[in-house]
Amino acid sequence: MEQAERCGWFCYTPIYFQRFNSVSWVILFLSLGALMQGTIVNGLLHYVIVTIERRFNLRSSESGLVSGGYDIASLIFLIPITFFGGRPRSHKPKWIGLGLIIIGTGSFIFCLPYFLAPKRNIVNDHAIEILCNQTSRTLNLEKDNLKDSQLSGYKWILLLGNFLHGLGAVPLFTLAVTYIDGNVPRKKSSLCLGLFYSAATLGPALGYILGGNLLQLHEDFWKKDSLGSMITPENKAWIGAWWFGFIICGIIIFIVAIPVLGLPSKLPDWKEIERSRVSEAVIVVNRTKAYEHFHELPKAMFELLRNSSFVFINLAGCCEGIIISGSGTFIPKIIQVQFHLTSKTVAYVMGMVAVPSAVMGILMGGGIIKRYDLKFNGILKLCICSTILAMLSSSGFFFTCSSEKFAGVNVPYFNETTLSLNHPCNEQCKCEYNDFSPTCGINNVLYFSPCYAGCTTSSLVADNIMHYHNCSCINRDSSRDYHAMNQSCFYPCSNLPHFLILVYFTLFFTFVCAIPIVNATLRCVKSDQTSLAMGTQWMIARLGGFVPGPILFGILIDDVCTHWLRSHDKNNEGSCYMYDNYWLGRYIVILAYGWKALELAFFSLSLWCYNINQRINQMEEVEQEEKEEEKGLEN
Repeated sequence: MEQAERCGWFCYTPIYFQRFNSVSWVILFLSLGALMQGTIVNGLLHYVIVTIERRFNLRSSESGLVSGGYDIASLIFLIPITFFGGRPRSHKPKWIGLGLIIIGTGSFIFCLPYFLAPKRNIVNDHAIEILCNQTSRTLNLEKDNLKDSQLSGYKWILLLGNFLHGLGAVPLFTLAVTYIDGNVPRKKSSLCLGLFYSAATLGPALGYILGGNLLQLHEDFWKKDSLGSMITPENKAWIGAWWFGFIICGIIIFIVAIPVLGLPSKLPDWKEIERSRVSEAVIVVNRTKAYEHFHELPKAMFELLRNSSFVFINLAGCCEGIIISGSGTFIPKIIQVQFHLTSKTVAYVMGMVAVPSAVMGILMGGGIIKRYDLKFNGILKLCICSTILAMLSSSGFFFTCSSEKFAGVNVPYFNETTLSLNHPCNEQCKCEYNDFSPTCGINNVLYFSPCYAGCTTSSLVADNIMHYHNCSCINRDSSRDYHAMNQSCFYPCSNLPHFLILVYFTLFFTFVCAIPIVNATLRCVKSDQTSLAMGTQWMIARLGGFVPGPILFGILIDDVCTHWLRSHDKNNEGSCYMYDNYWLGRYIVILAYGWKALELAFFSLSLWCYNINQRINQMEEVEQEEKEEEKGLEN
């Protein structure tokens, strides 16, 4: 066994380590890395994004920029990493292991704003809201000593952390894919890649579950004077322990990196596997030597970009990237806003619907290729069919629920016609617009704070449950001894099951394409360019899809915001607290139909160009054979 085919670290490759020198162990270790990456980036980060917006006073477009930091890093480093890491003599597992270490470092940096930002001011241990005339003990949940504009500046640290997530993930989803594909027989490649991508898709489930449970803990849960003893997670002013999951996952991914760094450069059977393969690549340039030096990178890139089938597959990936990255970042928020669910309920909904559908779709796509031994043409036809079905299923976003009844925002106080938070019933209360502490009246109407509801007294009736009394802006009910409480109101909606069923099929058919796209990419280029092709594909998908996707969706969501929180100096808008649910759903449908239609067109063009190029290649081969026969007769 050659040194490059032995497990271990540097020169330390003992014989008992060689039991890990097999495809099974390779898939396990790389899948664990993909699982943790998915947990951090596609699960935990996306789930806590709403909490981060509230904590640091960010707009959706700004949180979309933070989310886009992952893809910005991929865009910058894809080509050099895949070119150098994908060379024949490169040690791919060392590149992948280093990437996992960088992801862990990014997780630690991402949670730094919790430790650096000023803590929210705690004035009193018992009363927790601003009351009318401030006649009782008060706690202002939002008055920090720092202006909101300065608080939102912590988004750059969050952006840096997610940037490192993206940098570390580059070798994991490019070099790891070609490493697996180059060390297993082609017929088993789809199944092995399916297992790898399924692990990456299971990651968000773990992230949602972890985030859902951690957000039930208050941000300062480890402190004795934590607000967690005063308000409940159902209160919109609650800030959960968004940061703690990144520390946990950062430690785990450092541990996973250790065995990955010890994997061999090539598995023992790689030569036999290489000889058994039949090329389906589109011949663009006739050459006999692989590109290995940096000055040959432009030639290698030019050869790839002349492959029209490869280019159109990547353009289809851009369309898919906009939808996946945008909806993936904000769908927990969309579901929470649209159907008035708690963050913990959203976590379980996402875990039960999004993750199983994605995993089943990935395994189905890989299984179909393996079962029917599909070639390039069949793979693209499979992508076309699944794209059509995913586009039709996205109609589920037409199912919406009515927006919350918010006094002074979308419903007037009492029976008046004007909409304003200020009303004669609370004009003597000296309420401040930045003291957002949503309060539900016994009339099932939400009020901006107990002050705006005109409440003058409060009582703590149970753990975290506060009742408010003498509320001049709420009609009295003689059957109750209180007028409001420190929780969100309940608004029943029957559309959630229909929505979830169609979202399940949208995600299922979307992810059916995941493995076929990778297989199609690997098959339409030469074997010595597969790593560079995967890197180029990632770069194009990020540039045209995954980077603008969250920002585009964030702008769209901001556009349907009907009311914004104001900063302390009242000159800047903070985060949104009220959306138009009707138009939110329809905007998502319009985006999904438009980009899916473009994706369908690009897949069709890729198939058409491939068939034309294959005919041209066949004609050239026939002409070449005829010329050789003529030369033979002449001799």
